[in-house]
Amino acid sequence: MHSEPFEKPIDPEENPESYKKIKEHIDLKTMKEKLENFKYLTKEDFVVDLNLLYENAKIYFSKKSKAFKYAKELKEFSDPLIEKLVKPNQTEIDELKAIARELKNN
Repeated sequence: MHSEPFEKPIDPEENPESYKKIKEHIDLKTMKEKLENFKYLTKEDFVVDLNLLYENAKIYFSKKSKAFKYAKELKEFSDPLIEKLVKPNQTEIDELKAIARELKNN
């Protein structure tokens, strides 16, 4: 798996075309900084940025490019991990059921 095209922010002076095509930029360095600084309030917030990374690659890179292939590989690698990350565990499910019962009884 190759993450080089996604590791750091795109310099708008070096690549102004990317800023014409992509409205919201994200990269792995920025995501790491957001994790380290507790900027993600939920697991889902992290997943949104990760999906944005893939979507941006689909918009910007040609389907025949190495970067597009790398984005696809990264997504295929991370999807099963993300599914485990955001899937609620049994304790969370039980808590939600208890809250639902309480709301129903009030």
